[in-house]
Amino acid sequence: MLTHRLRSAPLFLFTLLAPALAATACASAAGDTETRPKPTGDAARSFPAAGGWPEVRGVEVSQGELTLPWYTATYQYQENPGSNRPLYPVRDSRRFEGERTLETVVLENAYVRIIIVPELGGVVARAIDKTTGYDHFFWEGRARDWLPWWESGVKVSFPFYEHGLGMNQPAAWHLFEHDDGSVTLAMWMEFSRHHQAFQRWRYGRYSAMPLTQRVTLRPGDATFQVTYAIFNPLPWRKGKRLWNDVYYPRSHTTEGQVHGTDTPPMPTTTEWVYPTLYWSDHNGHGFGRYTEAMNRIGQRSGAGSFSVFSWDIPYGFSGLYYPEVKVNRLRLFDPDVAPGNKQWYIADGRFNPEGDARHMYNYVELWGGTDNVFEGVERWLLPGQRYEMTHHFALIHGMGKVDYANEHVGLRLVNADDGGGDGQGGAGPRLELTALRQVANLAVEHDGRSLDAPAEAEPGAAMSIDLPEATDRGRFTVRFDDRTVADITLPLELPDDTSAHDRIWQSMRGRHAREMRGNADNHGNNFRGALRDYPEGSTDRGRVLLRDGRIEEAVTALGRALGANSQDGEAWHLLAAAMLEQDQPDEETVLRYLSRALTARQAAPAAHYDIAMLHLRNGREQEARQNLERLIDHQPDNWSARLLHAHLATGIEPAKKLIETDPADLFAWHVLHRKAEALDDDETARRAAAILDRLLTEPGAEARLQLFKRTLAGEHGLPPRLQH
Repeated sequence: MLTHRLRSAPLFLFTLLAPALAATACASAAGDTETRPKPTGDAARSFPAAGGWPEVRGVEVSQGELTLPWYTATYQYQENPGSNRPLYPVRDSRRFEGERTLETVVLENAYVRIIIVPELGGVVARAIDKTTGYDHFFWEGRARDWLPWWESGVKVSFPFYEHGLGMNQPAAWHLFEHDDGSVTLAMWMEFSRHHQAFQRWRYGRYSAMPLTQRVTLRPGDATFQVTYAIFNPLPWRKGKRLWNDVYYPRSHTTEGQVHGTDTPPMPTTTEWVYPTLYWSDHNGHGFGRYTEAMNRIGQRSGAGSFSVFSWDIPYGFSGLYYPEVKVNRLRLFDPDVAPGNKQWYIADGRFNPEGDARHMYNYVELWGGTDNVFEGVERWLLPGQRYEMTHHFALIHGMGKVDYANEHVGLRLVNADDGGGDGQGGAGPRLELTALRQVANLAVEHDGRSLDAPAEAEPGAAMSIDLPEATDRGRFTVRFDDRTVADITLPLELPDDTSAHDRIWQSMRGRHAREMRGNADNHGNNFRGALRDYPEGSTDRGRVLLRDGRIEEAVTALGRALGANSQDGEAWHLLAAAMLEQDQPDEETVLRYLSRALTARQAAPAAHYDIAMLHLRNGREQEARQNLERLIDHQPDNWSARLLHAHLATGIEPAKKLIETDPADLFAWHVLHRKAEALDDDETARRAAAILDRLLTEPGAEARLQLFKRTLAGEHGLPPRLQH
């Protein structure tokens, strides 16, 4: 049985958006809004919109219920350190347990309806394109508590890079409306409560880093975006690793989309949209050139499945094309921020709905994340640093396989001699274009010359623009309302650039590889194993010992490291951090070490934060603010510094900017609440308190907030750590 019931607004009156929803009739399917009375009293304003009462302007929000078949299993946790899969269920223990009803939040405009399940790690369960009725994603139609635990829509994978969440990881949430009428479902999760010893092995769910997710829908937009953010609250650097997993239908023909265990057509006609030159399997195996033939799923047969990691994807789009219905399903991203792109699918012709309790044939997976290959971590996340990645999702229909796409537009160049492979041979050369949002003033140029394009564009309406005879390439510029949204040469040119390949190899094989991979590493290795990689008396070894809570050993290693290189600012900073964990640290000595960290040739700017903490502890708020400002000037993405600085600021604006940056962040809302109370801003204080009440429903939130409150008082509390 599968049901989904909607409950219309009003929603919760204690969310920031809810006062607007409680008194409004939201957008109709055509995108119009009705006249509605303005609220009074507590509901009269929705922060942060300026000028009082904000208009909803085309985004409707509702709650619903999703009832699914529920499957479970019997678990046997293996404490044996040699085991790398202690969280796996006992063989043949999987079973049907009846039905489970899940609470959903639905965001909807004239073009797309998004169904999100916060209690299942914030998954986007479904997204429906309203102009066609097509699902953006594959829909499995069941839920379960073994790996992989969810195989529909879009899910985050953190702290472990591969199916890293579980059914026991709910996200606390609230709704947030922006000045432009966009609505965000803001969700917060934390993982330090998963600190048992077995969590350090494969699929362990421990992390000291909280995670926020934001699902945002804009009025008049056929795409939606999902943004993920983590930050490192610890005094040592960590490997940056964050992925998500998108499930697309393997087959979509004139007979419809194939979901669940329905029998699929064979062979598969679907093609990958995957502009890359180099690829590998897991751990860099099978490295080589990516060929056009690899895009055709139906030509990949044999046993097992295929994993394909891109090693260079310079144009931020990938996805699938379904030629029988002329549909492109795309994930759009910034490759400089999140270059990870991985395909996964089962070999063609191996459909067996009962043959595998974990994976199903009817979907393919498209992963995205921080690194090019799962097993490599290419960059550090520095102390206090925050990282954010955003993926847009689009369904383009009515045109052939896209040559280029971004969050604004999809483009395809069709030559006169090939007809584009869509049965229209003989037609003249043309540019196929689909706008992904409402456009009142569209302009298109080819090599600087204006083309005869419609003046307006509606999302989902593919248009064909005639080109001069014999046109087979050129530079195309697209403007929406005088803003350039695409400037690209077609056919797309893929630069044969291998400059990043050495970094990718080093991320898997280099001396920092084991440590950067973190607590839950592949094949049972964890960060403690990095001690085998680092020599005695090195800063690297001292960092791992400190991270593991072996304070005396860390102090010894760091002291020896500084004896060999007194200009190592990181070693001075870590030595100070180790001393601050002692019962009664010598603050004068600690301050001297932190000063050395800042003046060393290889300086450690994060030492400013700890200096600010010492000043704060001793009542020197001005000195604390000055150090935080120096750190923020050097590292604008240092979230720890921004939080503490907003707490110490004389006005409320820095706290509000935290919320603008990430309205899902628990700590930012606490800072705003305290600052509003201190400044007698009763209205903002009430609203912030209501959001805090929502976010504190997350199981680990209260404990983490108490630790953060100590930080705001200048106390260096013990950082969260895994058990031994």
